This record gives sequence, C-alpha cells and structure tokens, in this order.
Amino acid sequence: VYILKNYEVFSFTAIMSLLPSIILLTVFYKEIGNVKKLIFKEDFRIMLILAFFYSIQAVSYYLAYQKGAPISTLSTITKSAIVLTVIFAAIFLKERTNLAIKGLAALMVTIGAILLS
Repeated sequence: VYILKNYEVFSFTAIMSLLPSIILLTVFYKEIGNVKKLIFKEDFRIMLILAFFYSIQAVSYYLAYQKGAPISTLSTITKSAIVLTVIFAAIFLKERTNLAIKGLAALMVTIGAILLS
C-alpha cells in the first residue's frame, strides 16, 4: 500500500518485473549460456507478445489500486482469469485430465467473484 501511494505505477511495475530476473541472474550466473539455447526466433516473439499483455494487465491493476479500488475486488477479478485458462486449455490444448476438478475450481472462482461484486 505504501509503495503504490508514494511511487509512480509505471516505475514500480518495471522494477517489480525486472528485479526477480536480476536476482536470479546473479545467483545462477553459470546458467546464462543455457538461456541462449532456449530463445529461438519464434519463441522470443511469443514471449514479447505475452510480456506486452502482462505489462498492460499489471499497470492496469496497480493504477486501479492506486485510484482507490478495493483490493478484494481487484484480486478476485484478476484470479477469475483461471476460468478462462481452464476453458481455453480444454478447448485448444485438449487438456482433459482432472477436468471435473478444474471445472469445479473455476465455478468456485466465478461464484466468489459474483459474491464480492
């Protein structure tokens, strides 16, 4: 709460996103060579697209919180992405294992979001 009320959202989001990477690179500096093998042209493009959408989500979340939106409502809306993840994984990735349990969890998240609103 203190950080978001006293700092700019864009700077906070950038630091919050980059700091774990920097810490991991300093702790596991010998693994940097292996990272180059993982980054291919197509994979890197997809990672950039996902990073772009995540940054929009993170900035929107912190701006809403900074403007006074209740954190209980914000976190519920953010966690409701679980419902979309379950649906899209079942449709596009054909993930059918434990589908009943995943569906029940998605239903509980939806009910929680409705009750909080």
